[in-house]
Amino acid sequence: MTATPLSVLVVGGGYAGVLAAQRLAGDRTLAVTLVSDRDVLVHRVRLHETLARGTDATRDLRTLLHRRITRVLGRVARVSDRHRTVTLTDGRTLRFDALLVATGSRVRSAMSGVAENALWLADDRRAMEGFTRLRALSEGAVVTVVGGGLTAVEVAAEIAEAHPRLRVVMRAKTVLAGYSAPARRVVREALDVLGVTVDDRAVEAVREDCVVLDDGRVEPSAMTVWCGGFEARGVELEGDWTLDDRGAIAVDGGLRAKGCARVWVAGDVAAAPPGHEPTLRMACATAMPLGAHAADNLRRALRGDEARPFTFAYAGQCVSLGRRRGVMQFVDASDHPLDRVVTGRAGALVKAAIVGYVMGSLRLEGRVPGLYRWPAGVEATA
Repeated sequence: MTATPLSVLVVGGGYAGVLAAQRLAGDRTLAVTLVSDRDVLVHRVRLHETLARGTDATRDLRTLLHRRITRVLGRVARVSDRHRTVTLTDGRTLRFDALLVATGSRVRSAMSGVAENALWLADDRRAMEGFTRLRALSEGAVVTVVGGGLTAVEVAAEIAEAHPRLRVVMRAKTVLAGYSAPARRVVREALDVLGVTVDDRAVEAVREDCVVLDDGRVEPSAMTVWCGGFEARGVELEGDWTLDDRGAIAVDGGLRAKGCARVWVAGDVAAAPPGHEPTLRMACATAMPLGAHAADNLRRALRGDEARPFTFAYAGQCVSLGRRRGVMQFVDASDHPLDRVVTGRAGALVKAAIVGYVMGSLRLEGRVPGLYRWPAGVEATA
């Protein structure tokens, strides 16, 4: 007689959740179900292109996922490790033998007026709203990009290149603080060439047609794009786990949720495992290794094997500056910048190759589960 497959639920249809589900699908002793509130994976690292140019940054889960993965459309509200159940917002209940939570992150928007008046890049629908608004703006209208990180730089450069009739203003105290001085200099030069104004006066509030600066001045803004960062979605779920002060689910060195026996966590919703604080940033570069490793340890636990600590090493950070320029900043294993950079057209090609590698890896993992690998260097301590 054939044993009944164990039920494994993966909650979340982003980079970490899809990679984990693909990896688990290769084990025929498991019945893998992916729970997601969308029928698509949103390729977040391309949303600045959607905003500026209207390109499609989604991938259909029906064609992306391994054929053995069952899909459930819905949003999870509660998780009970004790009863081995998840409850969806519509009241449905699903049972599991093991659970992997990868619900990702949401935009951090505590500043006054952001929720009501700004646009942000969290999903394709919001980005397409921005594309429609950009096309309707009159010549010379000011588009304000709030933030100085990778997303802010890519948004400002992409809009300036695609819509030269508009005035793009980046407002941030610091631009790309995690980059080396040579790389920051190249980025600033590229923004200057594209006509992007960089203003180090911080924004205190966002209004419908203006922004209020920290010195009290009010500056016009026909459209404001908020790039102020993300926060973990752990606060949206009830569970038997512990949250850290950022709303992420605390995990041990093997990515099992602290306080839980049968729940593993991966991606942006996972707190950095011990030994990786504070450098494990939110990115597909970390989400996919976390998803793969959590899936591997989940399988080990179901077989009665010992968990292995999560190991990971950074290699670089890349940023696009429109379609023709880019910068690849090499970093050490802990994400500290080195003096080595690739710039210009070569930098743009490296960035495009990495973005393509992300989706290619997700597809290949569905065809050959277990194929995905990542750089190892820094090992979790507990």
